[in-house]
Amino acid sequence: MSDGKIYFLRAFTTDRGEGGNAAAVVLDAEDIAPVRRQAIAARAAVSETAFVSKGHRDNLWTLDFYTPTKPIAHCGHATVAAFSLMTQIGRIPGGQNLFMQAAAGGEFAVKSTADGRVFLRLPPAAYESVDSGWLEEVLRAMGFHGGASALAREPVIADCANRFLLLPLSGRPVLAALEPRFDALARLGRQKKLVGFYPFYRVQDGAEGHAEARLFAPDFGIEEESATGTAAAPLACWLASQNAGPEPRGPWILRQGALMRVPSPSRIEAAVETEAGRIEHVWVGGFARVQNEPRPETAP
Repeated sequence: MSDGKIYFLRAFTTDRGEGGNAAAVVLDAEDIAPVRRQAIAARAAVSETAFVSKGHRDNLWTLDFYTPTKPIAHCGHATVAAFSLMTQIGRIPGGQNLFMQAAAGGEFAVKSTADGRVFLRLPPAAYESVDSGWLEEVLRAMGFHGGASALAREPVIADCANRFLLLPLSGRPVLAALEPRFDALARLGRQKKLVGFYPFYRVQDGAEGHAEARLFAPDFGIEEESATGTAAAPLACWLASQNAGPEPRGPWILRQGALMRVPSPSRIEAAVETEAGRIEHVWVGGFARVQNEPRPETAP
């Protein structure tokens, strides 16, 4: 039975423990009904809240994810937050191989490292091309300027667990200049059953990280998010498909959140596993830190 506490963490923090993406975690959530979970997530007022229940075997946990407005199938940063929390408070030992059962379906491997990082394993990205008319509407809704030359590659829909539109841009000025119209983006996202839009650019040699991105998911009540593991995972697969970097399998350091109205720089690590030249899995993860003491859950 839940102790009625909501834990708040920041996942995908930087090397200095700064920034990251806020997540709420409720443990022992077996007896919390869906309508109450949604009320708790709305009151928590962070991009995602994870409800953790014990699975049917020792190393398995079931996680349900809710945004402030609706459930979501999977969430990378809330998964990292939940397993990091359970390690930090002694529920599970560090350095373990574990499993997460998403309530929406699918079982995923999770591993924690000796230095406190948590990684989630996801399937390889599936890609889907987009028609030019819809893409033109998306670019207008994003406040995109610069014409075709500002696109570094053809945008694609990519899916490792959630569907995102990957938009490869030519550089940071283009990414920084985006000023989305969120109502239009929400409508366009629903047409393709997207969770969100993930514009990014490849960082040049010598700069910090390998790519920097922004995430817009207004249909899920998230105008802009500071770190998104389930979008970083297909981006890592895309980088691998482009033979990016000195080691095509990664690991890649992906940055997000620095260009938000209230900056929250985040650091996401991702790497792919290959067999016979084909991507079999992608790992995405990083650090998380507890923000403060848990507070009582007071949603009606």
